[in-house]
Amino acid sequence: SEDVCMFMEFHRDDMEPDEIEDVFPDIDPKTLSFTEMVDYLKIKRLGVSIEEEPDELSIELDLSFNPEATDYVLLVVFNEKVEIIHVASES
Repeated sequence: SEDVCMFMEFHRDDMEPDEIEDVFPDIDPKTLSFTEMVDYLKIKRLGVSIEEEPDELSIELDLSFNPEATDYVLLVVFNEKVEIIHVASES
């Protein structure tokens, strides 16, 4: 999705050098593909919510490269069958 690309591009291309060092220690992120960057994501928050109508369960997963270095998270929402139903970048 466009949100995912923007999230990855920001962390690879637009952060200050000292911030990049905190997020990607010992590696130049410009050499990484977006797929390779996923290996550096960490779980920041895991949440579960139950909607009264239509009585659906959703699981929300916030992923971050380094919560101390960046406020941006990648939100992934799953349904009760653990199928991805939404992905967005948030700050």
